Amino acid sequence: MTAPAPQLGDPAVRRRYARALQRSDRRVQRRYLTLAPRDYSEEHLIHMAMDGLLVAEELPTKARERLFAELHTLGWTDRQMAEHTRTTEYTTARILRRLGRDPNVPRDQAVSA
Repeated sequence: MTAPAPQLGDPAVRRRYARALQRSDRRVQRRYLTLAPRDYSEEHLIHMAMDGLLVAEELPTKARERLFAELHTLGWTDRQMAEHTRTTEYTTARILRRLGRDPNVPRDQAVSA
C-alpha cells in the first residue's frame, strides 16, 4: 500500500517548497524541487507554479507553455513572468515566441489612446 500524496494545503509541504525556493544555489534548488509530487494532474501542477510553489522547469513542456500563455493573458510582462517562474527572460521570450505571442508592454510604458 502506498502512502497518500501530500496535499497542497499541508503546511509541511508549503514549508518544504518555500525552503527549496529560497536556496540560491541552482543545483541545490533542483535537488529540492524534484520533490514535486508526480501524481498531480497537469492542471494542478500549473496552479502550483502560478502560486509560486514550483518553478517552470518542473513542469512538462506543454504545461510550461500553458503556464506562460496564462500569465501572458493576465498581462504579465516577460520580466515578471521570468522572476515568478524562476526562468530567464530569454527563456520566457522564447516560449512566448513559439506560442506566437508578442511581449506585453509594461503599463508605465503603454501609450494611452
